[in-house]
Amino acid sequence: NKMQYWMYKLKLKKQYSSTWNHPNRTPDHLFEPTIKSMKYLFNKHEYTILDYFTYSRKDPASNKTFVSKFLNRTLKLGSNLSFIVTPK
Repeated sequence: NKMQYWMYKLKLKKQYSSTWNHPNRTPDHLFEPTIKSMKYLFNKHEYTILDYFTYSRKDPASNKTFVSKFLNRTLKLGSNLSFIVTPK
């Protein structure tokens, strides 16, 4: 994207991929797990899922609204996952 390139050149935006090329830096996540894959993982390793929900890191303040809680906790539409598990 040309706009992102110029924003980077004008030092108005950081280049996200630059941290991946740093020799002492590894990415936080190589992939984003799905609810289905996490359920499979916990079941395979004999954990019982007590509860799980989604949340959004984009706007932490929005997680406090009724609509956000409904979307994340009930419909599980957030961008991140949180599971509460116990060994079987």
